[in-house]
Order: sequence, then C-alpha cells, then structure tokens
Amino acid sequence: MTFQWRGALSVCGAFLFQLILGTTYTDGNMGPYIMSYLHKKVDSSQLLSSTIFIATIHPICQGSMIIPSGYLESKIGPRYASFISTILILGATTLTYFTIKMSFMMVLLTYGIMFGFGVSCGYGATISNGVQWFPNNRGLASGFVLAGYGLGEIGRAHV
Repeated sequence: MTFQWRGALSVCGAFLFQLILGTTYTDGNMGPYIMSYLHKKVDSSQLLSSTIFIATIHPICQGSMIIPSGYLESKIGPRYASFISTILILGATTLTYFTIKMSFMMVLLTYGIMFGFGVSCGYGATISNGVQWFPNNRGLASGFVLAGYGLGEIGRAHV
C-alpha cells in the first residue's frame, strides 16, 4: 500500500473516531432522561435542573485534561492514546448503566468525568495523527478529521 493511501486511510479512521467523540454534543439531550430516571427510581429529591451539572462537568474535564493527554500521546503515540480513549469512553458508558442506579454523584463521575477524560485522550491524538501524514496539507487533514467531531451529534441525537 502506498504512503498516500495509508495516510488517507489514517485520516478516514481519525474522522470516524472523531465521530464517536462528537457525541459529547448530545449531553444536553441525554441529561433530562438521566435526571428523570434518577428522580423516579433512585432519589426523588433530584431536580431536573441538576441536568446542567452533567452538561458542564464533561467539557470541563475534557478541557482540563487536553494538555496532559497531548503529553501522553507524545510519549506513547496516537494509536495507544486512542486505545486508552476508547477504553475510557466504553468504560464510562458501561459504568453509567450501573451508576445511574446508585446516585447522581456516581453518574457525574462516570458519564461526566470519565467520559470527558476519554474524549480528551482521543481528541488530540487523532488530529495529530492526521496532520503527521499530510504535513503539506495540515489544515485540510485536521479540518477533515474535526468534521467528524462536529457531525458526531447526528447519530446519537436521534437515539
């Protein structure tokens, strides 16, 4: 396989990975469902207005961990950083299935903090991987990869 084809496949893979990371935009849609479940099944004192904490903690964790994630990616490479991101995101989603039956704070820990850390690990790794393959077209490569992040909402918003 030629160098350009490998690079194109790498950028397409990064686009698909960013498509998954872009589901973070649906936090506002998921929050009311999470809070209504918590209110009815776990703790009747939970208010729907607490939804804002779910939609806020996630980007705070994502933004605060982007620099350490970039350092991690520079040490272990984009493949392993993306793998760690995948494990954190899958783990957060799976654990939220269990923590939603416990308490709101546990949901914040898994769906908010753990998912945010997972997104930050994969976000920078996939962008840097794309631009490494196309150093003369860095803007095009990163723009294509980041289009996946923006389009990520489409798939999950209708679920």
